Amino acid sequence: MQHFLKGGNVGIYLCRQIFSDGYSHIFLINKIVDDSFVSNKSIERVMYFHCTYMWKTTGKIFGHQLERIPNLNVDFVSQIEDELGLTFTSEKEATKDSFARNDILD
Repeated sequence: MQHFLKGGNVGIYLCRQIFSDGYSHIFLINKIVDDSFVSNKSIERVMYFHCTYMWKTTGKIFGHQLERIPNLNVDFVSQIEDELGLTFTSEKEATKDSFARNDILD
């Protein structure tokens, strides 16, 4: 949750088990939500939250800076690079033949 509290993040919120017939328990969120956000049935209250960015602290303890790192599977990103002939960048750039997290998730 620490990576979400710093701001500028979007999360994927998934329900582990469901009690209903259809599965529509996947949400994109930009706010902190309670575990009963989807349902108050005990079986559906086990939720998983995945940030699209992780925050890495760099520098000294009191003079630290935060670096935003995409929370993507490296093998997945490499496969996109190979298949499309593009280079992955951690932030969106105007560089030709590159792509970033936003290009995958937006």
